Amino acid sequence: MSQEVKLDAPTNSTDLLLSLDPDVEEALLTLELSCSIVLNLGTGPGTQAISLAERGFQVIATDLSETAIHQAAEKAAEKKLEIPFRQDDI
Repeated sequence: MSQEVKLDAPTNSTDLLLSLDPDVEEALLTLELSCSIVLNLGTGPGTQAISLAERGFQVIATDLSETAIHQAAEKAAEKKLEIPFRQDDI
């Protein structure tokens, strides 16, 4: 007996978003947010953190993976964005 599972998150690396998540984009527009402080938990490759910082948000990003944090920080630095990336285990 199998159950169908629906996920909102990407299920494999080819599904990863390369820009701001459409749900986040919609929320920003609906709430008319253009600048604020954002805590990005589970930042992974930093896509959401970087996209938000490029839009003028002050972002703090965390992830369990030290490797992910390092890679995300490198991407942000290449774009000259100042985003504090922290390793954590929430």
